[in-house]
Amino acid sequence: MASKFDHGKEPPRMESFRVWLEGEGFSSERTIGDVVSRVKRAWSMIDLSSPKSDAELVFRLSERPEFRECSLSVRSQLKRSARLYRKFLERS
Repeated sequence: MASKFDHGKEPPRMESFRVWLEGEGFSSERTIGDVVSRVKRAWSMIDLSSPKSDAELVFRLSERPEFRECSLSVRSQLKRSARLYRKFLERS
């Protein structure tokens, strides 16, 4: 099993992120929960706050064995959620 990136239990400011997602048009609590869950999963692989661009974020995720083991659909969802979290961090 691939080792987890060790930088904390969960990404910072997740409650604020949930509120921000609502403001971005994510109206369903289930959808917001899915995005938060995917952010936490991506966070377990890399520090989402450190990449300087979306391209670097995707590159760093793609280097992780646990990311490559995911289906294409899950990889896409993880990348989208991680990009949303980065956008939240940049704007807050």
